[in-house]
Amino acid sequence: MTTYIAHTVRGIEEICLDELHEKLHVSESQVLPKKIIFVNGQDVTLFHDLRTVDDISVLVADFPFERAFPLSPEQCEKMLESLDFSEVREKISAHREVNNTFSITISAPLIKGMSQSELQQVAAQIITQKTGWEFTEKDHSNFDVRINVEEHEWYVSVRLFQQPLHDRKQYNESKTAAVRPTLAAAMIRLLGVNSESKRLVDNFCGTGTILCEALAAGYEVWGGDINPEAVSDAKKNLLASGGNSDQIFVQDATKTKWSDHYFDAVVTNFPWNEKVKVASLTTLYKNVVKEYRRITTAGRSMVFLCKRSDLLTKIVKSEFPHAEINKYEISINGQDPHILVVKT
Repeated sequence: MTTYIAHTVRGIEEICLDELHEKLHVSESQVLPKKIIFVNGQDVTLFHDLRTVDDISVLVADFPFERAFPLSPEQCEKMLESLDFSEVREKISAHREVNNTFSITISAPLIKGMSQSELQQVAAQIITQKTGWEFTEKDHSNFDVRINVEEHEWYVSVRLFQQPLHDRKQYNESKTAAVRPTLAAAMIRLLGVNSESKRLVDNFCGTGTILCEALAAGYEVWGGDINPEAVSDAKKNLLASGGNSDQIFVQDATKTKWSDHYFDAVVTNFPWNEKVKVASLTTLYKNVVKEYRRITTAGRSMVFLCKRSDLLTKIVKSEFPHAEINKYEISINGQDPHILVVKT
């Protein structure tokens, strides 16, 4: 049995844990912000089937630590000098080629006494001295050592695969993609419905990330966006994923061409980051929710990613007075949108 760390978007850890239970039959686990530590003996090729997890690393060591106190170079050196990568390197080498280079990824935003760059410099020097390997600052594809500093503990691990799991090879996320594939996959899981013969729509489909993830989950998918360039990218991405690009159109999310009561499920990413300017969120939310009411069936399930969950919740309740609404607070790319799950 091996101990792994599943790295996640903050706020969807329990959704990721549910997928680990389902696909890897994980029984022993510890949930922390942005990560799940779990023990598993499954073939690691099965890990590629995970859709909600950003990345998987193999745990090398963990150390007790109090982040409230400054970290001295001497403490850092003592912890790092005790590391032994031989067992993890052997495990990873059994599944892919590994050369004599290494990289370092550090997550220690609130650490005191040393900056993250200083910590990286000390770690690179000590690992090089211990192993003779060459440190590469930019290429993280070979042997990426991950140092995560939590409130009371350090975790040192090594990325299992060459590329992170959120880097989907079957389609191009595109520079205009607004939602991470793993977050899109988590939103789809939150629908909580059997995908068989279910029609799903996203009227803010952008480059099609949600549609591609829904297709992978077994849904029939349709989408639209007001941006012609994004729709062109969405068509290419859906085709690359084995879908039908004829079901994506350039259209206004408030006035679509869809038939009444045609769709069973909605997953959509409302404009919420600073790059997208909206004249009135209230007007947008009202008109879009009304349109979704028109085009969906009575037993609809809807999942929204949004900036103003309080406002959107009020509008959803006005359109669906008896709806069950649940909220998830997440954090991604320095921003804090919310996921709303609506069951009518």
